[in-house]
Amino acid sequence: ALARPGRRLWRQLRVRTARLFRASRRARAQRTQHVPRNGLGDLARGLWGGLRQRPVEPKLWIQRTRFVNVSPARIESRILAGIRRAKRAGKQPVVLLDIDSTLFPTEPRSGAIYHEWARSPESAAFPEARRLLATLPFEKVPWGHRESLVASGLAADHPELDAATKSLTDFWTKRFFTNEAVAKHDRSYPGASAFVKRLHDAGARVIYLTGRDKKTMRDGTLASLANNGLPVPGRDKRVELLMREQGADAAFKGQVAKRFSSGNQQVVAFVDNEPSNLSAVFRVLPKTMQVFFHSTHSKEPATPLQGVYYMKAFPSSAR
Repeated sequence: ALARPGRRLWRQLRVRTARLFRASRRARAQRTQHVPRNGLGDLARGLWGGLRQRPVEPKLWIQRTRFVNVSPARIESRILAGIRRAKRAGKQPVVLLDIDSTLFPTEPRSGAIYHEWARSPESAAFPEARRLLATLPFEKVPWGHRESLVASGLAADHPELDAATKSLTDFWTKRFFTNEAVAKHDRSYPGASAFVKRLHDAGARVIYLTGRDKKTMRDGTLASLANNGLPVPGRDKRVELLMREQGADAAFKGQVAKRFSSGNQQVVAFVDNEPSNLSAVFRVLPKTMQVFFHSTHSKEPATPLQGVYYMKAFPSSAR
């Protein structure tokens, strides 16, 4: 008789624990494309998932995000399958595509401006910095002006570094965000043009969703799209270029993505190189296929995700 209260408490604890497990699985299923598993592993993953909700720097984001590691060709085939499913459901399939460091590398544009600075009067006060930066290959240009000077061979404690970084930054800012620069230096990644055209030919509405400035870069962007053989807005009603006018890039892309989450349209996939942009779009479109294109990226913190597809190059040909 004395043991009965203990047994009742034990049964109540088991019931409550089971409810917590089920609630954890339901919440996790809403946040991820992975199918929840049964058992104590779910509890551990649920607890770990709570820790993953804090924004972290991109390097940690890449380490902590659970990627779906399949080939670029398999990623494309899954996007195409999503396009077909949306069409069968009577929806207009939509694919959102970033431009910089996703379809076009930015290193050639930055590298050309760096070399121009090295030849200009603005760099005359920094003889060692200009000498080294003039020899930095475009493909080795990292993200950040200070980092680029160091990558060229300038010592991190060199007396020219701070002032040269400021001069280079001012010079670069006046030239990088211009129609002339993007039209002249944009060259798409290998396979990018064919990849986008295959999605478009399959029936997707292609939305170029970019943080490029609308006032100073629209004409150059349209020219670079045409020059590189990508579908161009204006010539086709299923192609559109949406550019940031103000505010942060991630907030802009999250707001625009939300516009495509209702009505007769369905966002099938979002492809971007910035972890913060992927996290922002995931918050409003958690069921959309998120594709992380691993190239260069900023230092903007982002919340780790689960079920993100990882791609470092575009498919070489149709599959």
